[in-house]
Amino acid sequence: MEYKRFFKKNNNQANFFLQREKIKKFFPEMDVFFKNNELFCRGYISPITEEHKYKLVLKYKINSSPKVWITGNNDIKKCKKHIYKDGSLCLYYPREWKWSLSCNVHETILPWTAEWIVCFEYWKRYGKWCAPESPHSGSK
Repeated sequence: MEYKRFFKKNNNQANFFLQREKIKKFFPEMDVFFKNNELFCRGYISPITEEHKYKLVLKYKINSSPKVWITGNNDIKKCKKHIYKDGSLCLYYPREWKWSLSCNVHETILPWTAEWIVCFEYWKRYGKWCAPESPHSGSK
């Protein structure tokens, strides 16, 4: 019963904690846990074929937007498109769409990561990003 009072008083924090359960439900192969008030998600995603698995790490702090990194793939390091200076993926243009606590990682960030990977593979092969792009001026 104590948790019900916590959720009523801290609705934003409750939504944050529910993210873990939603990710576990829709992406059961992912390792999802909390550490130092951050939500972490680690695992593999293979939007193209099972042979093309990408290891991802997602970090989400309650008062910021989630960030995703693809690890263990040297080709990603060569890509200069849609990657921030810290190596995290640029999954959306912040001037066009804002993350909020009412958004769900399993409905936005993780599927967008899969789409980013498909675009990346296309870019490697053909030199063109196969999704709409927002105008960027200078460094992100």
